[in-house]
Amino acid sequence: MSEHKEIRPALSRRSQRRWTAVLVATAGFTLALVAKDVVNVWLLTGLAAAVSIGLAAWSDGRRLAALLRPRKRDLAAGAGAGVALVVATHVLYPLAAELVPAFGRLVEFLYADISVPPGPRAALPLTAVVVLAEEVIWRGVLMEELRHRYRHRRVRVIMATLLYAVPHMLAGIPVLVVAAVTMGAAWTLLRLATGRLVAPLVCHMVWSMTIFAVWPLE
Repeated sequence: MSEHKEIRPALSRRSQRRWTAVLVATAGFTLALVAKDVVNVWLLTGLAAAVSIGLAAWSDGRRLAALLRPRKRDLAAGAGAGVALVVATHVLYPLAAELVPAFGRLVEFLYADISVPPGPRAALPLTAVVVLAEEVIWRGVLMEELRHRYRHRRVRVIMATLLYAVPHMLAGIPVLVVAAVTMGAAWTLLRLATGRLVAPLVCHMVWSMTIFAVWPLE
């Protein structure tokens, strides 16, 4: 009897595609944030978002299409959670700025960065594209990969949240790191609670569009 056994690759082809999409998207968004003082930040993040969406479709398009299929309860959950997070942000921000004055100054610098043309309000459609890209990569492609590798939900939430924060960490923008960790955890939990991407996508859009354009913290 032959003792030879088939040697399987450590990663399946689909897993390789998923990790490729996540890593390239991470690199793209990191570059966009690092180079924001040299090239228009809206242009760079828009390009990173477009590439990321294409990579997500290439790596796991059918699964993502199913995860993005809307249900009324997911739309309602996402909108409600988004409004709750906006209110919580406005309530907690003054307290944080009073306790740590440097935090308030960093938020001011962030709003100055995104005030470049076309500006946050005119760039709302672009913000929607960026949010979609972030969701399909970090709550879509990445979460699908982690689901197949880690049984415990807590591990998946922690890993997905930390990996989502990587571009902001590498770019050295503390305010965005805080936002990525706190909001990223909330959106990841919504993804797990609903089993789909619609709720975190709607929640993310409501929060980002409101905080950065409609009802800013300044």
